[in-house]
Amino acid sequence: MFINRPGLSFADVDGACTQELECAPEDCGQANGKVYELKMVKFRNVKELAVFVEDNHGAPSTIIKAIKLYGTALETTEMKNLKKVGNADAE
Repeated sequence: MFINRPGLSFADVDGACTQELECAPEDCGQANGKVYELKMVKFRNVKELAVFVEDNHGAPSTIIKAIKLYGTALETTEMKNLKKVGNADAE
């Protein structure tokens, strides 16, 4: 996944992406799909999102029926209400 890269082409995807997701063959085609957590810090202020499918497990073509994104618009986010999530011992 690449964010805020207008005009991104196949030649441009050799560089570092914003976040890479891997879909196992058993997860593909599920009726309800699989939920992937995105790294919140990397997906702030997204205006454009590009999804590059590098491999489709040997199939001759790739069909994506839907991608659902869940988030909150920046205007509605109360930053003071955000809490750190994770292992407190790691600090």
